[in-house]
Amino acid sequence: GCHRAIGVMSPKPLPNPLARAGSLWRRSLAMSEQEFPDVYSLLRYISTEPTKVHDYFNLACLPVVVGFALHFIRKGTHFATFAGLSYAYFTADAVWVIVKPSCVKSPGVIVGHHVLTMLYILLPVMYTELRMYMALCLLVEVNTFFLILRRLWHVPPVSICFYLTWIGIRLVLYPYLIWEFALLYADKVRQGQWLHPFFFCPAFQTMLTLLNVKWTIDLVQRKLKTLRDPSAAKEPAKGL
Repeated sequence: GCHRAIGVMSPKPLPNPLARAGSLWRRSLAMSEQEFPDVYSLLRYISTEPTKVHDYFNLACLPVVVGFALHFIRKGTHFATFAGLSYAYFTADAVWVIVKPSCVKSPGVIVGHHVLTMLYILLPVMYTELRMYMALCLLVEVNTFFLILRRLWHVPPVSICFYLTWIGIRLVLYPYLIWEFALLYADKVRQGQWLHPFFFCPAFQTMLTLLNVKWTIDLVQRKLKTLRDPSAAKEPAKGL
C-alpha cells in the first residue's frame, strides 16, 4: 500500500536505434496504402516533397550498388550485373534530377557528375584490368548513403560514419587512384600506345577528385557558417 501511495517514477525508455532505422527504411519505400491510397496521392507527394522522395530513392538504391561493389572486391565475380545495376542507378538518378531539378541543391553539377561516371564505367566494361578499380571508386556511394541518412537522421553515429567515409574515400582513396591510373597509362605509353583509352582513367579520376575537393570546401564553409550563426543549421537542407 505504501509503495502504491508514494509511487515510483520509472525511467523513460531510451529510443531504440534499430526501430528508428526500420522506420526510416519503411518511409524510404514510400508505398504504404495508408499514406498513398491511390496513384494520385503518391504523385502529389512526389511533387510536393521532391527532396525527401529523392533521398528515400537513394537510400534504397545505394546499398545495392555498394553491396555489388564489395562482392566484386571480395570475389571478382558478377561484374556484368554490378556494372548493369550501377549504370541503371546513375541513369535513373540523372533523369530524375533533370525532370525534377528542385530535388537537389546543384542539379547541373549532379547531372554532369553522373554523365562523367557513366562514361567512366565504359572503360572497365571494355578492359578487365580496370574492373577492380571501378569497384573501389564506387565505394564512394557508402559516403553518399551516410550523407543522405545524416540529413534525415542527424545523430552522432551517423555523422561520425559520414565524416570518416568522406575523408577516407573522397579525400584519400580518390586522389591515390589518380596515381594508380597514371601508372597504368604510363605503362601503355612505354609500349608506344600514346592514344590508348587508359589516358581517360587519370583524367576522369582527377575531375572527380576535384569535384570532391569542391564539395569539401562547400561542406567546411557551411560548417563555419553554422558555428558563426547557429540559426543557419535550421535552414532546409538539400542534396549536393
